[in-house]
Amino acid sequence: MHYDFLIVGNGSIGTYSALNLKKKFPNKTVGIIGDLQREGSASVAAGAMANVYAEVESCCKSHHELEEKYLSVGLRGRQQWKEFFRMTKTQNVVTCEDTIVFLKKGYSEFEQKNFESCTSAALRDNVGKKLTQLEINSLFPHTNIKIDSATKLLGEFSICTTGLFKCLDSFCENEQIAFINQNAIEIDPQKMSVRTADNIYTASKIVVAAGSQSSALFKDMKIVPMLQGVGTALLIQKKETELNFLSKHVYRSVNRGGAQCGLHSVPRSDGSTYVGAGNYITKPSKSGHRFETIRYLLNAFSDELATDEIGYRLVGDLCHGYRPRSLDGQPIIGCLNSNENIFLASGTNRVGLTWAPDISNQIVKWASEKDISSEYSGWSPCRVPDSLMTEEESLEYFCSSRYAAALEHSLFDINNQSQVQSRHEEIERSAKLLIQNIKNKSDWNLNSIHPDNWNAITNDD
Repeated sequence: MHYDFLIVGNGSIGTYSALNLKKKFPNKTVGIIGDLQREGSASVAAGAMANVYAEVESCCKSHHELEEKYLSVGLRGRQQWKEFFRMTKTQNVVTCEDTIVFLKKGYSEFEQKNFESCTSAALRDNVGKKLTQLEINSLFPHTNIKIDSATKLLGEFSICTTGLFKCLDSFCENEQIAFINQNAIEIDPQKMSVRTADNIYTASKIVVAAGSQSSALFKDMKIVPMLQGVGTALLIQKKETELNFLSKHVYRSVNRGGAQCGLHSVPRSDGSTYVGAGNYITKPSKSGHRFETIRYLLNAFSDELATDEIGYRLVGDLCHGYRPRSLDGQPIIGCLNSNENIFLASGTNRVGLTWAPDISNQIVKWASEKDISSEYSGWSPCRVPDSLMTEEESLEYFCSSRYAAALEHSLFDINNQSQVQSRHEEIERSAKLLIQNIKNKSDWNLNSIHPDNWNAITNDD
């Protein structure tokens, strides 16, 4: 069958884009290819916070411009979600209106710098409020660990993803957007076709928003390679009345160890609480939960938001999804150099759901033969990957983030100076060995790979 617009991938970016294209071109046919169960979908498994300021990290000089681009796109996306909920009368999927970002006692230097950068950006833009110790004490009534600092991020709301996708799918059905309940296997740019296990579909224009699988759908094409961050989260059936305070805000730390996300607690519409999220990076594949992540989330939740006694009584489920990560850590958004009728939208890592409305607006601009916004320049899927870091900056980032992760996972005794020194030396040796391994690979340049991805790239399994 032939479509005017064919969307490959039915996560938040793909589904929102299908609706946006149908709204702009009501007489055009639109189809979405993707398993309706959305198994492993980063959007469905997300905590679904409107991540803007909470994702700000302390960065090297070369990343300052990149961080400002992220803020600009995130702020637009957040506002567009609010407008969407208002226009469609679906405000009920919003579960709380702001976020409490906190810094606990015993933090690493990496976490402290990220907290300071997050707070500074929010205060600068008048969307942050530093909390007093009395306010902190009332917001953290059961913590076992002292909370040193906290900032309220005004307007950094959360969304219940199960409710969101019920709404999005229903709207697509009402607009007569076709659901193709299969996964894409290969895209042929010359034939403008998408092959699944059962059929071949053609289209006048193709949008690829297939997460970590996006690059692999194109054979023998120079597209920025994709990796995946495997995220694990707990879905707690919140029966304990002591946890009622968690229904009022998102509670989250800043990113604590590079690829690791830290701790966040997000209320869901059904009264449960989402606690996440771990993350480990692999080449695209079907991957399971890392048990250490589950242990860490339970311990961190009990220490920082609940107590051991409350934690002992918790019941619930697990969920996981595959975050799309590009080789150099930057988004992949734009059309193919060889075929301007194919547009890729992936590599957004932890912010894809927040950015979805704004990315879909860029897709509508592309479909209307207009230039996309300037913030998206440099993110072409056919670019030469560039981490934007010097070798010295990459080494510093890797060592500081991995030390922070080791501290967070209690892999050494911070009060034992011998162990501290040994851990620093071990991480630096590991980093230098990874750098040498990358340099020995003739097909990769060190500056093309974000340090978070070094292990995954050098692992040949």
